[in-house]
Amino acid sequence: MHYTSIRWRIAIPYILLILVVMGGFALYLARFTRNNYLERQETHLLTDARLVADGVNPYLNAPTPGNTLNTLAKHYAEISDARVTIIAPDGTVLGESDYNYRQMEGHRYRPEVQQAINTGQGSSIRYSETIEQDMLYVALRTEAEGQITGIIRLALPLGSINATVARLHVAILIATAIMAGLSMLLALGIANQTTRSTRQLAQVARQIGEGDLSARLLLTSQDEIGQLAQTFNTMAEQLQEEV
Repeated sequence: MHYTSIRWRIAIPYILLILVVMGGFALYLARFTRNNYLERQETHLLTDARLVADGVNPYLNAPTPGNTLNTLAKHYAEISDARVTIIAPDGTVLGESDYNYRQMEGHRYRPEVQQAINTGQGSSIRYSETIEQDMLYVALRTEAEGQITGIIRLALPLGSINATVARLHVAILIATAIMAGLSMLLALGIANQTTRSTRQLAQVARQIGEGDLSARLLLTSQDEIGQLAQTFNTMAEQLQEEV
């Protein structure tokens, strides 16, 4: 029982260290995976937004585009599998794939639209009052002859993105748990190996104390335990000769 206690005293610090390191690694990897996935989705949406911009820019210059831009928004939404909104430079919604654009308020002061107006492109993650859930938005500025002709905005609901990320997190947690389990088994093995030499030493000492001078320690290696065993055996042999 005493040696079992020693074994756990050796193993527990290693196990705690393994759990802390693996837990921190899992949290970092989960956050990194989510951020990386969102960046990839943002890049994909921007690529689609450029394609939409090439298709609708000629109609943005038309004096009376009518319902054409709204039709194009719905068309490109089917191709890109994302919500598409076409916005005039003053923020007026000219086309919308998912809702009635005529009933929508101005979008000029949406964060991603402001970024696109100022820098050429923008993105944001925020709650959509229209569909009542978090969305990933990207916006792209379109120009003609040095003038801003409009803003193309694409969006994806974070619900589907979070579901994909959640599946990745589960895989990460399973892999981390397996690695932690194997590491803890290794720590227990090391602790058991260490206490085994101690048990052998105590057993031989007890046998000699009971009068069995033929008891010997088994040489384990050329390390300190092995050297100790050799020294102990030499002393036992000398004691036996004297007796």
